[in-house]
Amino acid sequence: MVFMDGKKMSKSLGNLEFVDRLRKTQDPRAIRLALISNHYRHEWEWNSSAMTNSLARLRAWSAAKNW
Repeated sequence: MVFMDGKKMSKSLGNLEFVDRLRKTQDPRAIRLALISNHYRHEWEWNSSAMTNSLARLRAWSAAKNW
């Protein structure tokens, strides 16, 4: 299960974060990295820092590649 603000993400609560909405403002590679950073069998919390952290990691990897 994925949580947001301490509550399970669900359509009935209206607290879903859609990938197509994220793609308008975020790098798709960073979105993918944010999603695969968590194991599918463990519960985890989606928050705004998830994208910030994955974007920073992606930039670090890109800088290391060009080094």
